[in-house]
Amino acid sequence: KVKTAIRCTVEHAGIEVLKLRVPKALATDKDLKFERDGLIKEPRVVIEGEHAIWTIPLQGKRLGEFVLHCEYDLKLDGFQAGQQRQVTLHELTVLDCFSETGDFALKKHENLVIREATLTSVEKRDTRDLPATLQAQQPIQAYRYTSHAQPYELALVLTKYDFQAPLGILVRHLHLDEVLDEDGLLKVEAWLLVQNNAEQFLTIHLPPAAEMRGLQVDGDSEEWSEGAAVEGRPSIQVHLGEVTKGRKQEPFLVRIRYDLPAQELGRSGGREFYTPAFPLKGEKTVPVARLTRQLFLPEGYAYLNFGTDATKHFDETSLWESLKLSLGVRTGRDRRARSQAGDFARAQVGGLKATDVRGSGAGGIYPQLELPQGREPYLFEKLANPSRLRVSYATWPLFFLLDVLAFLAIVVVGVLLDAKGLVRPLVYTGASAAACLLGAVFLGKALEPYFASGLVGSVGLGGFFLARGLWRELTVLRHERRMEELEREAALAQARAEAAQREGSLRGQVSAAPRAAASEAPAPSAKGKGASDEASDAAAAAIVLAGTPEAAASDAASEAAASDAASEAAASEAAASDEASDEASEAASEAEASEAEAGETPAVEAGDAPLGEEPKPGQGDSGAEG
Repeated sequence: KVKTAIRCTVEHAGIEVLKLRVPKALATDKDLKFERDGLIKEPRVVIEGEHAIWTIPLQGKRLGEFVLHCEYDLKLDGFQAGQQRQVTLHELTVLDCFSETGDFALKKHENLVIREATLTSVEKRDTRDLPATLQAQQPIQAYRYTSHAQPYELALVLTKYDFQAPLGILVRHLHLDEVLDEDGLLKVEAWLLVQNNAEQFLTIHLPPAAEMRGLQVDGDSEEWSEGAAVEGRPSIQVHLGEVTKGRKQEPFLVRIRYDLPAQELGRSGGREFYTPAFPLKGEKTVPVARLTRQLFLPEGYAYLNFGTDATKHFDETSLWESLKLSLGVRTGRDRRARSQAGDFARAQVGGLKATDVRGSGAGGIYPQLELPQGREPYLFEKLANPSRLRVSYATWPLFFLLDVLAFLAIVVVGVLLDAKGLVRPLVYTGASAAACLLGAVFLGKALEPYFASGLVGSVGLGGFFLARGLWRELTVLRHERRMEELEREAALAQARAEAAQREGSLRGQVSAAPRAAASEAPAPSAKGKGASDEASDAAAAAIVLAGTPEAAASDAASEAAASDAASEAAASEAAASDEASDEASEAASEAEASEAEAGETPAVEAGDAPLGEEPKPGQGDSGAEG
C-alpha cells in the first residue's frame, strides 16, 4: 500500500481545482482513492494516452497551504514465502505547478526483505532528513526527487520469508522409557527437560487410548487437567506457573507416567509406538531439541524389523553389509563412530535422569516405572519430535519354521527342475542366489532372514551340484571315456591285423606267380621208348633253360621284391601304436613265412633239374640246336 500526502502551497491567487497526472493504471476511483475530508468535491478523470488526468474540484478557492490525501495498492496476489517480486512506484505529477519536490519513506513487514532494483532521478537520503510527519512513521529507508523534468522511477525487489517470533517454551530433551509386557501391556514414562519463560500451561497430547498414571513437576507430584481428545489422543494440561517463577530461565524436570491397554501380540505381526505431542496456539508446537527412547521388548520373539525415522543405537547390520564386510569392502558406516554416538546418547539419558530437582516429593506418591533387569533395551535417537516406530516380530518356533521352509523350498525346486532336465544346475543356482540376495536387500528387514536362508540353500545346492559333477567326472564319465578309448584301440588293432593279413596274402600271390609259370613248363625227362624226336628236343630245351643263369636271376629278383615288400610292411607296423605291435609282428612273421615258402619252391624245382649231369651225346646236340 502506497499512501500519498500532497502538500500544496498557493500564493497570490487562490485556486478552485487541482489537476493530477497519473499512470493509466490509476484511472478509476477503485485504483486511486482520495480522502474527502470536506476539502474536495467529486473528482473527474480523463484518459490521455498512457496517462490519466484527474481534475479535483476544491471547496471554494484555496489560498495558502492545504494537504490532499490519496492512496493506491501495489498488487502482490499469491505472494508466498520464499518468492520474489519486483514492484515500481507510480509517478504522480501535479499540473500547473511552479515547482515540486517529493520524499519517499519506506516501511516493511518483518517477513519482507527489500532492496532497490532501479533508481532514476531519485536519490537515497537519511531518514533523519525526512519531515517530522514521515519520521514519526519510523521508516527503514528514505528517497527524494526534486522535479519532473525527467520522469523518475523507483523499483524495489521484495523477498518474502516465513519469519516467526521466538517461542517462550522449549523441551530441551524428551526421553521415553517403554516396557512391553508379554500380555501386550505397554508402560511408559516420559522425562521432559523443560525451559519456559512465557507459557502458563503445557498441553500434552498422549498416544491413542493412553491412561494417565502420575505427574511430577520439578520433584513434586502434581495434578493435571484433562481436555478434549484430539484425533483420538487424550489431552492433558500441566501447570507451569509456579515452577517457572522459581526457576525463571533455568530448565526443570517433568515426569509423566501413562499406560497403553494390552494388545495381544499373537504369533506374528507388528506394533506401533507413539511419542507425545506438545501443541501451541496457531497450529504451532513446542520444539523438542532431542528425543531419545529406550524400548524393552519381551523375550520369546524374533524381532525382524524396526521401522523408524530415528537413529538406531544397536547392531542391525543387513545381509548386504555383512557380505561386503566379509569381503573387506567398506560399507559407508563407521562402526566406531556409531558406537561413540550410542555411548553419547546413553550419557545424555543418564544426565537427564540425574537432573537436580527442587521439590521434596510432596503432593503424593509418584508411580515411577520399574525397568526390567536382564533385558537389553533398544535405544533410538532423533533431534526432533514426533518420531515414528513400528516393530515387526514373530515367535521363535514360527520364525524357525518359516526359515527352514524357505531353505527347503529353494533346494526342492532346484532338485526337481534338475531331475526333469528343465533347467541346468548352474543357471538355477545363479538365478536363485541372485533373487534371494536382491530380495534380502530391497524387500525390507522383516523378510531378510528368510531370503538369507534361501541364499544359503542356493549356495548349498550349488555346492552339491558341483560335488556331484566332480564325482561323475572322476568315476562314471572317466570310465566311459576309457572304455570308448579301448574300443577304438581294439577296432584299430583289428583293422591293422586284417590289413596285414590281406597284405601278406597279396605278397604270397605275387611271389607264387613265377613259380606257377615255372611249374606250368613240362618237366624234363629222358626220351622214352617210342617217343618222338620233337618231344625229346623240347624236354632237353627246358632242362637247359632251367639251368641257365637267366633263370637263376629271375628267381633272385622275385625273392628281393618280396623281401623289400616285407621290409616296408615292418616299417609301417613299427610306427603304429604299442597296443597293435604284437598283432603287426605276427602279421609280419606270417608274411616272412610266406616269402620263405615262395623262395624254397623255385630252389626245389631248380634242384630237380639234372644240372650236374652231362647230357648224353644225342641230347646235347639236340639241346644245343634248340
